[in-house]
Amino acid sequence: MSVSGVYQPSEFEVVHDVFKRIARETWFDRTIARQRDFAAFCLRAYQSGVTDPDRLFEECERVARARYAWPT
Repeated sequence: MSVSGVYQPSEFEVVHDVFKRIARETWFDRTIARQRDFAAFCLRAYQSGVTDPDRLFEECERVARARYAWPT
């Protein structure tokens, strides 16, 4: 990511792919507010240095299951 905070297309694609993979899971709460919050979390995780796609997926999935899953 550049100093200005602008994501390069390849960087955005990594984050977007992780978001899409998790957000389409049946357990994920797909209300607009929850999706927006989770998308922001994914971007913050990437920005904090979790840039490896597999590691980003693991971190985001762990948090999504804890915070963004439908109530059971």
